[in-house]
Amino acid sequence: IWVSKSDKLIEDAQRDWSALGMERLLVTPLSRFRQGTPIRLSEGILFTTYATLRTDERGEKLSRVGQIVEWLGSDFDGVIVFDESHA
Repeated sequence: IWVSKSDKLIEDAQRDWSALGMERLLVTPLSRFRQGTPIRLSEGILFTTYATLRTDERGEKLSRVGQIVEWLGSDFDGVIVFDESHA
């Protein structure tokens, strides 16, 4: 998971990931998945913003954090990057 200040920084994230020799399109924005729907991503990096993480539940739709936690599952073994956290 890559959390950043602005959704416009996804291009920087994709560039940085590509510079490591990886496929840039493996960095996928959370906005591609509607709130409350399952995240259908079997591999790669889920990109989101701090503001998006503050999105509350809406009716029966999970919060964005809840949506991510559900996607990660109880056996999550990965990395969470907090980009631009100084801002």
